[in-house]
Amino acid sequence: MATLIVGLVLFLGAHSSRLLVPGWRAVQIKRLGEQRWKGMMALTSLAGLVLLVIGYSLSYPEQNPLWAAPAWLDPILGTLMLFSFILVAAAFVRGSQIHHRLGHPLVAGVTVWALVHLIATGGRPADLALYGLFMLWASAEFISLRRRDLAAGASFSDGRMALDGVAIFVGLVAYLAFVFFLHHFLFGVPAFR
Repeated sequence: MATLIVGLVLFLGAHSSRLLVPGWRAVQIKRLGEQRWKGMMALTSLAGLVLLVIGYSLSYPEQNPLWAAPAWLDPILGTLMLFSFILVAAAFVRGSQIHHRLGHPLVAGVTVWALVHLIATGGRPADLALYGLFMLWASAEFISLRRRDLAAGASFSDGRMALDGVAIFVGLVAYLAFVFFLHHFLFGVPAFR
């Protein structure tokens, strides 16, 4: 668990400087330069990601679930995961209505992903740490980013519906690839029971 926690602190910490310590972040960017700052944060994030993957995989088999999600939830959780994939895809399809209306669909998609996995995995301590902290971080980050955008006068009404189709298609293809192959291949467990 210690490795998982250190990984989470590094990964989420690197992604939270604007949220938690904006003044310090601004000083560091000015002192180091934007490219060096981004490079340091990328390396910190990568180190955190490696540690959290190792920590999660080491701690997971030793822990018993606190609950079992009922089977009737599977279609609901599956639908929410599809929605999460579409949100993540929309983050990279700039100009879509989904992107414009949400402003930050990637963080919204991470929130949904974390919530689904928190419910589905059974609440082992490693699950609570990983998915619970990701959900809290992504929710706080989304709220913070939306407030910043609104304070800056950002418009959320533009966007082309045709590009929504692209985001939905890409999200659906990625979702199906994960459900039928990648989830089991990468993580050793099927996406559904």
